[in-house]
Parts: sequence; structure tokens; C-alpha cells
Amino acid sequence: MESKRQTMQKQIIFDAVNSLKNHPSAEDVYRYIHKKYPQISLSTVYRNLYSLAQDGKIKRLSTLTPERFDHFTDEHTHFRCNRCGEILDLFIDLTQIILEQMEKDSFEHKVSGVNIVLDGVCKDCKGLK
Repeated sequence: MESKRQTMQKQIIFDAVNSLKNHPSAEDVYRYIHKKYPQISLSTVYRNLYSLAQDGKIKRLSTLTPERFDHFTDEHTHFRCNRCGEILDLFIDLTQIILEQMEKDSFEHKVSGVNIVLDGVCKDCKGLK
């Protein structure tokens, strides 16, 4: 059974991911909450982020380095700028197309999640020389 303290810590971390809305890393979440909650360690942040992702409350973007977390859990694609590192949500669901193709090809493995990240240069960086 989870203690009240752990539940409060999990809620604080969940609220931080929702407040940041910028696909934060665990370190970003830690820095965000540390001023107000210095008793919460980085390992506690990691543990609770993984738990929240496992519970489906946030999305874990494990294909990114450092690993990021997303407050928006509906299936969608991400875009990462190769210049500034910003990660943007693209509200295109390529997952369905991939899953349909896999079914058509008789793919026999069990898929537990899809993380699609498109790399390129964002509109702000595109204008820079």
C-alpha cells in the first residue's frame, strides 16, 4: 500500500509535468519543484515519473536523450529541432497507420507503445543563418 507522503510526492511531480508542458526531463522536473519541495530527491522524481507513465497519466518519451515526459497522453507525433532542441507536439497520429501496416504484414510481436519523433529545424531556427 502506498503511503500518503508518496502519493503527495507523486501528485507534486504530476502537477509539475502538467505545468511545464514542454516535454521536461526528470532533471527539469526536479529543478522546477526543488525550490518549493527541497526534500524531494532526484531519484524520487525518476521513480514517480516512471510510475506515472506506467499508470498512463503521462507519456514517457524514451526515444529522446535525455528521456522526456509528456503531459499529453493521446497518441501523437513529436518534432525535435536539431538546432535549439525544442520538442513540439504534432497532432498527427501516425500510430494507426503503422499498426494497420503491421497487421497487414502479419507482425507477430506485441507492441506496447509507439514513440515517433521527427527531426528537423523548427520555424524559429529555420530563419537563422
